[in-house]
Amino acid sequence: MSGKWKSMLLFTSLLLLPFSGKAVGAEEHSYELMIEDCTWDEAFWKAKALGGHLATLESREEFQEVLNLLKEEEANTSYLVRLGGRRDPGGRYYYWVDGENQLTGSPINDPSSFTAPLWMNGEPSFLDGEIEEDVIDLFYSRKEERWVLNDVPNDILAYVPSYEFRLAYLLEFDSDSIGEPVDVETALSSVPANFFFSSGAGGWDTDLTLYEDGSFSGVFHDFDLGSGDGKYEHGVCYICEFTGSFEDFCYVSEGTFSMRLGELNYSYGDGDEWDEDGTHYIPANAYGIAGGDLFYIFYKGHPLSTLPGEFRDWVRYNNNLEENGNLGIYGLFNLSEKAGFAGVEEDRADDDDEPVDMYEKAWEDNAKAQQNAVPGWEESLKDLREKASREGALLSCAYLGFGSSAADFVKDASNYANYYMDYSFLSAMSSSAVVDAGGGEVYVIVPTDPEDTLTVSEFIIDESDDYQGHAGAVLYQSPVGSPIFLGCNLSDIMPNTQVTVTTPSGEQFSYTPFRSLRDGMLNLPEEGGVLDFTLHSAYTDDELGEMAMLTYERDHGYLCQDYQIFHESDGSVAIKLFDSLEDHTTASEWYYVDPFTTEGTDILGDPVRLLDVYDG
Repeated sequence: MSGKWKSMLLFTSLLLLPFSGKAVGAEEHSYELMIEDCTWDEAFWKAKALGGHLATLESREEFQEVLNLLKEEEANTSYLVRLGGRRDPGGRYYYWVDGENQLTGSPINDPSSFTAPLWMNGEPSFLDGEIEEDVIDLFYSRKEERWVLNDVPNDILAYVPSYEFRLAYLLEFDSDSIGEPVDVETALSSVPANFFFSSGAGGWDTDLTLYEDGSFSGVFHDFDLGSGDGKYEHGVCYICEFTGSFEDFCYVSEGTFSMRLGELNYSYGDGDEWDEDGTHYIPANAYGIAGGDLFYIFYKGHPLSTLPGEFRDWVRYNNNLEENGNLGIYGLFNLSEKAGFAGVEEDRADDDDEPVDMYEKAWEDNAKAQQNAVPGWEESLKDLREKASREGALLSCAYLGFGSSAADFVKDASNYANYYMDYSFLSAMSSSAVVDAGGGEVYVIVPTDPEDTLTVSEFIIDESDDYQGHAGAVLYQSPVGSPIFLGCNLSDIMPNTQVTVTTPSGEQFSYTPFRSLRDGMLNLPEEGGVLDFTLHSAYTDDELGEMAMLTYERDHGYLCQDYQIFHESDGSVAIKLFDSLEDHTTASEWYYVDPFTTEGTDILGDPVRLLDVYDG
């Protein structure tokens, strides 16, 4: 696959479920599925703040169009989708609501309504035990194998916490007009010039400069660590310089303006790949801008509670995100791509300002990541990938250790300096290559093929579904298979991330990294696919002695007084357990074990594993 087409992989949406479409009938409707945990009331106001409303499906044709859109994405079956329907307290009929949340039209649970057969069997129920159910969701019933309407509580997470990360709302626009038209000067009167789009992890970002007339320029770059088999001193960079303009500015609500993408142009030269100053460059597209149509400007001070969760997910690492419950920065949001840009409050740029030098910026970012690298790091990454390929693994993973936070752990290179002998590419990874999902365990993830897209998603355990897990919101994605550090696992029994590699042909492989409680080793899938290159340390003599004594106490109900360790020539250890009596010493047991795994035998040759009793 050529670099030019490979770079196009980047521009699929980062979230799993966005879509838009047109409903058939006399009036046009367009939709966006917004993935966010929120109450029905919150969803109502969020939709209104974006110039639309919660979807009201008022004809059989419109309902079928929405179902067709949902069915296009198989993953949508995991979500409960809020619709614009409710009932009054004590009422027995549900209605669609208007923009002021007033009941309109005919009852949608009346037997004569076209929606009557679309309810789940036995619904609406109005109550679940003593829990009041008064708003409408659309979800996929696996029991009935179809999408159905159901009534649920306004704040369903308060009663069913396992639905966390599985809520969404369907945003509907009734026409192409989002709000009252305004001139560009009004919309951008106090908006800063500079915005950036980044996950807060990895070596990529999109920088955009927005001018007073609605035009813009910008740069995207993403480095592929170790790509090129060491032929390029500073690696491979996917990059573009772009210009364009926004148009059709509208006032949507207090602190929100909308605009549409007019032009988007690239400065590719002849569009071919090229080499410069030790870096191999491959043309890409404007990540976060490309593929978009409708964009929003959110003003500083806008209530955070009314903003899309997808926007907040992208800019959440910004230290100034919140001020007393309000947005502490200016924001730019690409609705269809669900991409959120954070504004940087500096003096507004003039039209004749020099654009960012994309080569200089890209080179500087890459140089920072590699300035302290151990010589030969490119070869160590190549060797690991070749070993993984020989073993049929699609990715490699190593557990590095435990820290208060992944970022702090990675900044102190002494935490994993023991890897530099065989895996010196870790020394070329900067702290910006950290994806932190919360939790103290720190891993390094290496896709086997640098042409694979790497995605890290939240992993959600559903207690109500026999603790089955599924992917949630995307935390990080890159179209180049560069290694990343991953901080995760708030709980030692419930992993919270899923790593997925996607090949250029669309094949996917997912892995949820966590360690076994039994022995602390990586929990690897039975079908293979993951190469574990963790460097395991031998247990100390004191640790082995304590394990041996606890093992003997478990098996015999007696705790010996002391132990003695003997190191054998083959690397194993012999552990003697004994009591000191008045006139002599009596041995109770001998264990002969591997100091790394603690597996071996007792004096009778029976198998033993000391780690089974150890909680240190």
